[in-house]
Amino acid sequence: MKTIGILGNLIEIEAKQLIGTDYCACFNDYVISLQKVNACPLVLPVVNDKKLIDQQLEKVDGLIIAGGSDIDPSLYNEEPKYGLGRVRNDVDEYYITVILKAIEKGVPIIGICKGLQAINVALGGSLIQDIKNDKYLQHDQIRQARFKSHYINIEKDNFLSYLGERVMVNSLHHQAIDKLADSLKIAASSDDGIIEAFYNEEKKIYGVQFHPEMMHDDEVFLKIFEHFLELC
Repeated sequence: MKTIGILGNLIEIEAKQLIGTDYCACFNDYVISLQKVNACPLVLPVVNDKKLIDQQLEKVDGLIIAGGSDIDPSLYNEEPKYGLGRVRNDVDEYYITVILKAIEKGVPIIGICKGLQAINVALGGSLIQDIKNDKYLQHDQIRQARFKSHYINIEKDNFLSYLGERVMVNSLHHQAIDKLADSLKIAASSDDGIIEAFYNEEKKIYGVQFHPEMMHDDEVFLKIFEHFLELC
């Protein structure tokens, strides 16, 4: 059985007795999805010691770069703009370090939502800090994540091609890829031009802007994890 690491996030507790205290967490949908495809999920806590990160990577056959808060724009050489949400520099730096080390070690990675954005930034790309205007579709749906929201158009011959040319997905983000890193190829995009998926087959790098793990009751989207598991 393959062991798949899920990068954890730091979440601040809001209860007054513990205000400002962090806990390490990930959405349980990642865990459920991996169990359904017969993988062993392992949540990796945020650490700032590169030797510990090396040890984390030795424990896993593949990595899910999970969703989370906004990415610090200084990591792609921009000032913060109106609409930027809360950022956690310590989490972002951990994500970037893990991504680069995983690629160096040949560990397959799949980024989901923020995870896709973090991979793009780590490899030299940039982000749109906020896409909330009438130029774009509504990408931060106001409904449960298990429901689908808008269509994406899938390019030929990539890891999502089994879905056909056009499929509806859920959508829970307000940031998106601006400049795509040179080493990545577009796998899918929405009608408004937002990049919804990318890949680098040679380096086993994949990313989706939507949340297949939150649609784990749909076997069609579970196949994304099955395909990833085959690569690990």
